[in-house]
Amino acid sequence: MPSTKRILIIHGRAQKPKKEEIRAIWYEAIKHGLKRDFNPQLADQFDSFEKEFIYYGDITNKRFFSNEYEGKDLRIKTLDKLKTYSADDFNENNYDNLHTFGFFNEGLADFFSSPLNLFNIGESLIKIKAPDVIEYWNKDSEFNHLVQERLISPLKKYLANGDEIMLIAHSLGTIISYDVLWQLSHLNEFKNAIGPDKKVNLFVTLGSPLGDIHVKDNLRGASLSIYSPPSGCKNNSLKEELIAKDKIRQYPTNIHKWVNISAEDDYICHDSHIQDDFQEMIDLDLIKKENFIEEEDKIYNLAVKGEKSNPHASVGYLIHPRFIKILAEWMTK
Repeated sequence: MPSTKRILIIHGRAQKPKKEEIRAIWYEAIKHGLKRDFNPQLADQFDSFEKEFIYYGDITNKRFFSNEYEGKDLRIKTLDKLKTYSADDFNENNYDNLHTFGFFNEGLADFFSSPLNLFNIGESLIKIKAPDVIEYWNKDSEFNHLVQERLISPLKKYLANGDEIMLIAHSLGTIISYDVLWQLSHLNEFKNAIGPDKKVNLFVTLGSPLGDIHVKDNLRGASLSIYSPPSGCKNNSLKEELIAKDKIRQYPTNIHKWVNISAEDDYICHDSHIQDDFQEMIDLDLIKKENFIEEEDKIYNLAVKGEKSNPHASVGYLIHPRFIKILAEWMTK
């Protein structure tokens, strides 16, 4: 079977609208950006592109929100306002004018900040504010397995087929994606089905907390210990081999290119430059330095939700010129 270029998109945490509603909003944000910055033909190409929206909002809503779905109206209103901006409008001046109205506190924005981590109280506050994240971090929980399976199943199939995959993830979706990529890299049940040397062509993380100390401590592979040789071991080549294997096993090995985008004042990704947090992936040659990309400057997310600036909003990332350029280049290369 010939390989196919395809896009997988996964959302973040908290209560969500129905799948068809949030998917339509995300796709409309992307198509508007493609029309605005390139041409209508590219937006039409995205419409017909092989793509899959990885949705687990039903699992989250059932477990943490009494099976109630978020209404779509506020999200549509947010997108409608974003569609009035030109590409050049996504600048500091316009952002400053917006966020003087105050911040919309979405999820963990207050609780992933570094001062909390310094006092080691971040995780306890996350338990209060975001029980879905804590439940996800319980690797034996049904929630963890159900959510990951939504991504494992299609990603495993497409990797095995040799498809050229762009994986786009926002917020908690970036953590889920990382964990799933680790599992597909190292667990024999997946490695044998996929075959060797299969990689996601482009992994794009938006508003990602992967640089946060509590998040890193809970990632798949993070708790693995590095081989410590017994005293008196004289077989240096074996020692080096086992240490190298253990180091590699701490990280996914199936990412060809990783682009990280963070927004000003998005405290979910307060550690916005995550390349240094995963420098060992570069050192171990799991990803080339030139393929781990994040701009020095953050973007300005102009999303407003409920009359307040929301720099973590997914549609504000998806419609932003920086993301649109990355997507367009991948689609047309």
